Amino acid sequence: MDSTFNDSLVPPLGTSFYKRKSFDIFEGRNFRGKSFASVSWRVDAHVYATESPPASSDYEGIVYIIFVHSGTFVVPDSRDYIREPTRFTVTPVDSKSVQAVAQEPQSWTKYMGNNGTTYGSKIDFSQDLPMFKNEGDQGFTFDAAYGSTISGNLKHSGRIVGHQTEFSFDEVTTWKEEFFRALSVFSTTKATGSLEFRFGMDNKSYDLVTNPGVPVVIDLFPA
Repeated sequence: MDSTFNDSLVPPLGTSFYKRKSFDIFEGRNFRGKSFASVSWRVDAHVYATESPPASSDYEGIVYIIFVHSGTFVVPDSRDYIREPTRFTVTPVDSKSVQAVAQEPQSWTKYMGNNGTTYGSKIDFSQDLPMFKNEGDQGFTFDAAYGSTISGNLKHSGRIVGHQTEFSFDEVTTWKEEFFRALSVFSTTKATGSLEFRFGMDNKSYDLVTNPGVPVVIDLFPA
């Protein structure tokens, strides 16, 4: 259950050098290894060129790529209890020019209530982005923000590992449907062309693995 939600990642109308793309990594995909799980994973990608118009030959700005993850994890049979961490990773193919900047939520909190034990995880992201209107003739600062608090049965955390981001569930109990959200942020000094990312799920202990991951191409800006 999501008790708080704030999505302020779309800049105002008339903003230049911003793109958005939505895609499904898995849509009810069934994984059968030592356990059975069904996973849906959807991503909204936001791309911002900041500090300098991207078409300039001597681009000195930073392009930010924010991935908002949402989906469900279903383990329908009590015999399929998953006790080892299940990791969801985002890896840039061009690791030299792309850096992982942030990954949320970072940790989970345990709550004891009348209805039993639940676990909460919080996304609280905000960053000022120097952006443009009128094709670069007018600058302004956009406060990109995203907030979400999820409570349920999943112990949900995240981290940056080298040049990739990772969010994971410490264990997955038997449950009809667990909802999750996460946010990954990357930056690059490359403003034109495209970048490829690999989206993967990994739980080697239970043979629930996608290797090398699902490829997704993010288009940047025209030269």
